[in-house]
Amino acid sequence: LTMELDGLTVGNIAKGSLAQRSGLEKGDLIFSINAKPTRYMPIQKAVRLIEASKDSLDLVIRRQVFLTRGR
Repeated sequence: LTMELDGLTVGNIAKGSLAQRSGLEKGDLIFSINAKPTRYMPIQKAVRLIEASKDSLDLVIRRQVFLTRGR
């Protein structure tokens, strides 16, 4: 996790990790963790919330999507 201008952002993801298998990608912006907004949340608190989630983890994310049209 990193703190970017837009907020809490997914940093590098380890190959084969649960995060990768779950579909997270580098650059995903995390809006909430288990219904707790991440705006102004310190990274340490976010990590504690994630680590405390033993059975399931509910993340709301925004992903930048770039569309192009070939000619």
